[in-house]
Amino acid sequence: MIDENDDVVSEPVAEEAVVAKKISLTPQDRRLFGVALIIGLFAFLAIIIGAGVIGGVVWYSTKTISTKLDTVLTSQTKLGVVPAGQQQPVVPQQVDIKLPDTAPILGNRDAKVTLVEYADFQCPFCKKLYDTVFKQLKTEYIDTGKVKFSYQDYAFLGDESHFSAEAAKCAQDQGKFWEFHNYLYDNQGGENEGAFSLENMKKFGKAVGLNTKDFNTCVDSRIHKVDVETETQGATAYGVQATPTVFVNGKRFEGAQSYATFKQAIEEALK
Repeated sequence: MIDENDDVVSEPVAEEAVVAKKISLTPQDRRLFGVALIIGLFAFLAIIIGAGVIGGVVWYSTKTISTKLDTVLTSQTKLGVVPAGQQQPVVPQQVDIKLPDTAPILGNRDAKVTLVEYADFQCPFCKKLYDTVFKQLKTEYIDTGKVKFSYQDYAFLGDESHFSAEAAKCAQDQGKFWEFHNYLYDNQGGENEGAFSLENMKKFGKAVGLNTKDFNTCVDSRIHKVDVETETQGATAYGVQATPTVFVNGKRFEGAQSYATFKQAIEEALK
């Protein structure tokens, strides 16, 4: 017989049994649960590590591409190449060049035709123009009084471009710009490899017969540094973007073009 007390006691026992049944796991269940937990943990760690690696690769790649792009754009800018998407600068084909009073002039100052060359003494194409055009031009047109020729600095290839340009102006101070101009091109070397070092400029000055004391002081003090910089910057106003750039009575010719090209332009200007 079950009395009231038995009924009272039986409720918690039954409930306890139910609870025990709900949370109770067999050994096999526990093993499976443990394996699942470990797999889940490893999966979570893999996701975290994978995300970090991917993020690191993307960042590194982006940085590398950005660095290379900056390098390319810098190189393109130096070469006068305008990257896609940027506005191409307007380059005037005919300009009125105002030469400074200090500009070196070779030939008859009253000549009908004026040639102005913007160049860099380190530029190999400027040397080519010197070898293939200037010498012949001097004989046929400059020495005969038909053309006056002026050289202007567009020094952009490095320190030795500035050293040589400044030294040429120091030579001009002694009335020997063209002798020094010729000597530089006749002895041109690799760009910024020491051919136009300050010490070599002094040797060149001695070779062309300059007063070495005054010349060396001028070179060492770099008193024409600002003059060369100003001349180079001023060239952009005439659309100069590369060397050599030659103007025949203001008509622009870019690059080491043939003597025939300049001869035709000069003959047309002489009419």
